[in-house]
Amino acid sequence: MSGALPRRTCQAAIGALRTSQPHLDRGGHHRDQGRDNCRMTIRITTVCLGNICRSPIAAAVLAAELADLDVEVDSLGTGGWHVGDGADPRAIAALARAGYGIEHSARQATAETLADSDLVLAMDAENLADLQALGVDAVLIRDFDPASAGEDVPDPYYGSPADFDDVVQMIRATVPGLRAHVGD
Repeated sequence: MSGALPRRTCQAAIGALRTSQPHLDRGGHHRDQGRDNCRMTIRITTVCLGNICRSPIAAAVLAAELADLDVEVDSLGTGGWHVGDGADPRAIAALARAGYGIEHSARQATAETLADSDLVLAMDAENLADLQALGVDAVLIRDFDPASAGEDVPDPYYGSPADFDDVVQMIRATVPGLRAHVGD
């Protein structure tokens, strides 16, 4: 698997915090507040094409399934034509059928929007190539599912509701591998 998540030691994390400028989260709070025992929040960003189907599904599933870990999960799209739109209603319905909720507004990926991400997960090889063209270190999300490493999460946009349900299951299959990776 390329683009592995950097491992942070307590000493390196403390040194980085001492030398870096304070960063604020979206709520205006210092990101480093509340960290104890040298724990560092892992920022995961899922990326698809339009940020209305696959990456919002992935973000919702991963946020719920990894909620007990110190992670923040976000999603973006490589294209900008859906910026500001909510998630596709079929994605929302598939998530609801699987027991997940979502609040979402589509945003476009740039090198700047991904600069604070520790792990960038592309839904398919085209998304991966687009991210790499931006200079972003990313991996395919399905690389975290040993049974499907190297495979794409197919875009369900022109498909049926069942295709959206399949995406939810593909993302769920990556959770054990992602949990092992970020939980170390």
